[in-house]
Amino acid sequence: IAETIGPRPPNCWQQSTCVAAVDLDISGRVHEAACLAYLERWRYSAAAESGYPGALNQSVQLARTKQAFVAYTGSARAGDRIMASSWAFNPAQEFAQDGDISLAFEVQRVAPDGGAGELLLRGTLV
Repeated sequence: IAETIGPRPPNCWQQSTCVAAVDLDISGRVHEAACLAYLERWRYSAAAESGYPGALNQSVQLARTKQAFVAYTGSARAGDRIMASSWAFNPAQEFAQDGDISLAFEVQRVAPDGGAGELLLRGTLV
């Protein structure tokens, strides 16, 4: 996914949150369905806060997700503070369809000093 979405832009939309126990599976890690729910919430939050370019914000709020791709590189546990970043990107021509909106997400654990910590996942919503 890293090659598809490219590097995180320095001024992209960001929001921090805390992982709640309700989002965990039996092993104590964030459940896959909860990850998809997080991505959906973050896309709406980013659009509501004008986190995407211009008129794309309204389009994002009206769009329905037709595909989601997630690559896990770590796992979060209850009480972990995480930072989500999101931005719009243009996928490779062979993956693009007219009218599609492609959104990228990157989630990192927040380090004890408040800075960026371990990368937990990269994903996209189309």
